Amino acid sequence: MRDFEFLEPRTVAEASAMLATHGEDARVMAGGTALVLAMRQRLLNPSHLVWLGGVPGLTGIEVDGSGTLRVGAMALHHDLQTHPAVRARFPVLASMSARVANAQIRNAATVGGNVCHGDPASDPPACLMALDARVRAVTKSAEREIRLEDFFTNYYENALRPDEVLTEVRVPPLADDAVAVYMRFTTTAAESRPLVAVGAVVRRDGQGT
Repeated sequence: MRDFEFLEPRTVAEASAMLATHGEDARVMAGGTALVLAMRQRLLNPSHLVWLGGVPGLTGIEVDGSGTLRVGAMALHHDLQTHPAVRARFPVLASMSARVANAQIRNAATVGGNVCHGDPASDPPACLMALDARVRAVTKSAEREIRLEDFFTNYYENALRPDEVLTEVRVPPLADDAVAVYMRFTTTAAESRPLVAVGAVVRRDGQGT
């Protein structure tokens, strides 16, 4: 692992400015579970890490007035698994989160970090895409919303611009006659990473997504 500078922005705008300044040599760090491993294996060699842990407002989980679930990028998988509103309104997400890796990882890894990492052998992407989730991408001067099916551009690649920071995952409410399911298939019973992950939303009138 090469030497790097650890940057601690206090706002999203400051984080965006750091990314703009250092370009491809900078990486955003959330929980760090995947990033640190990639750095140890020398798959990534950033000169600057922009840590979001000091930015307030990125850990919340709530259902807003429209019924949309809003998950802060720094919310942990354990938080999603155990949050009362998620368990009541989006039980498929709570169930999916309970199967992410292991308890140690779920208490360190973040939802936003997982989505940005874009690992094809991961649980959240398939489940969130089936729910028509979107992400909020923010810079120091603008923001936009991106559907997850457009966000993932390739294995381990996404549609974020160099100075954009993913701050939130948004999941619209399910229709009253809809049921969401998530299934995963692994090579062995002890395997914690899905070989194939399938998410679906089914309408009782026969229409599905």
